[in-house]
Amino acid sequence: MTRKIFYILLGGAVSGVLLSLVCVNPIGGGISLTETVVQFSGARGPFPMNFIMLELLNFMIDLLPSFLFEMAAGIALYQHFCTASIYVFSRTPKRIRWYAKELSAIAGMSLLFQAVLLAAAFLVTAFRYEIQFTQKGAELLLGHFVIYSLWIFSMAMLINLLALFFGSSSAFIAVYSIQICLILSFWFCHFCQDDLALTSRILRANPASRLVMGWMGRSEYGNLSIPGSILLMGLIALGVSLAGGWIVKRKELLISNIETGGM
Repeated sequence: MTRKIFYILLGGAVSGVLLSLVCVNPIGGGISLTETVVQFSGARGPFPMNFIMLELLNFMIDLLPSFLFEMAAGIALYQHFCTASIYVFSRTPKRIRWYAKELSAIAGMSLLFQAVLLAAAFLVTAFRYEIQFTQKGAELLLGHFVIYSLWIFSMAMLINLLALFFGSSSAFIAVYSIQICLILSFWFCHFCQDDLALTSRILRANPASRLVMGWMGRSEYGNLSIPGSILLMGLIALGVSLAGGWIVKRKELLISNIETGGM
């Protein structure tokens, strides 16, 4: 566990430094807290991410730290299920207790990773520029932390659960493909930007839109709100967690090698 925490701290710190160096580029010598936060999620300068393909691809690059965390945490439950199942699941009543413990560990890793990433990113940004703190910026920062923590937790759990049936490699590909498709689907909004009602419906139907902090509260992007986004991400995390509990309670022992198809 100590080694795992060390790698989370190291990964979060390195990711935060790179995120600041790559994404935070103000026009002048200073930058507001609001502008800093939105630049962590696709904005370029004071302008929020648009629907053109180049900016969507750049946003996926910004999300690489999240993808890497999901890859690392995406086998935490799965590998324990494989190695410990014969001991844990021979006694059915202990399954949910074991699952709750593993669930809590993945949730803690998600919170720790995001906290370290943001702390490192802001330290580097503060060293490079003068940051002007505002209440709106503080609300965006808190929203960013909670929303991203819930999202990477949900995606890591989804990888774990799919891996129980299809193996880790297939689970990684499936979950990453889902996220990429959700992000690239914003491109269709480029052709209906004049229809604010349609754009709003598309963005509200796509949970990945909540990852773009620059879209929060803007009419041209559906008036997405931080509380509503946190609620949606919380419901997704709850749904995945409950599904995991149901699967673990009923899943038979892993006596075959899912990765290779052998015993």
